[in-house]
Amino acid sequence: MILEKMTHHNVPARMRQVRATRMRRRYTVSLLYILACILAVLIGFPMFWMFTGAFKSNAEILSIPTTILPAHWTLENFQLLWNTFDFNLYFWNSLWLALVRSVIPAFTSALLGYVFAKIRFPGGTTLFLLVIATMMLPSAITLIPSYILMFHLGWLNTYWPLIIPNIFNPYGIFLMRQMMKQLPDETLDAGRIDGASEWQLFRRIALPSALPGVMAIFIITFIAAWDDFTWPLLILNDTSFYTLPLGLATFSAEPLHATDYGPQLAGALLTTLPVALVFYFGQRRIVESGLFAGLRA
Repeated sequence: MILEKMTHHNVPARMRQVRATRMRRRYTVSLLYILACILAVLIGFPMFWMFTGAFKSNAEILSIPTTILPAHWTLENFQLLWNTFDFNLYFWNSLWLALVRSVIPAFTSALLGYVFAKIRFPGGTTLFLLVIATMMLPSAITLIPSYILMFHLGWLNTYWPLIIPNIFNPYGIFLMRQMMKQLPDETLDAGRIDGASEWQLFRRIALPSALPGVMAIFIITFIAAWDDFTWPLLILNDTSFYTLPLGLATFSAEPLHATDYGPQLAGALLTTLPVALVFYFGQRRIVESGLFAGLRA
């Protein structure tokens, strides 16, 4: 009887504690949502300004006070950009280069990840550590030695310096190795017993199981290759070889268009759209790849 009275007496206190915990949790979640919205506005506002500015006249862009939305939507900036800027050539150069610089590393990362994870050979661990060590070198350190090497190879003003050094991606190899380690050894051993070669095991079992990871590496490397500016600027001298970022920078530097902010914003918008679309449609692949779960293996 006494125990029932004590339990009944403690019920209101427990309920108040539960309610207080729920209220604190709601306040925390609400605060996080507010902070996320503020950050989204701060990060997304430049994109919004670029989009609206591409449809404004140059006078409206420079007007004070400025306007958030165009008072008169116009396509003159895109027409001027199209008539005075070789957009088709630069877009094609960027597209095929980005595809080559992303498809090849995605495949080699999966292949080497399988080798390091499932095939034991002398020096394999040491070689993998050397691959990981290359991730610690900032790109600025290797920029000048790489340029000197390309000069002695006679590859300046060609696309080879943009393709060959990017055949292997250390981060992609590391990620795919971690993902391949999750593949059961029993499945591969059963294939070996049936007489399958390592190439067949990789092509028929390992690669399909790690396809989300391959797609994630493809998306990451595609965005990096599309946005690459410094290395192509050092290597390429012929404007017919220029990629879209280089061509747009040249267009912006021309005296005739230095103050034409409308066409510059239109060019920036057209340059950004492919990357935004690739990331938008591929972000689910990055999540499905176990990008962070694989790092715990």
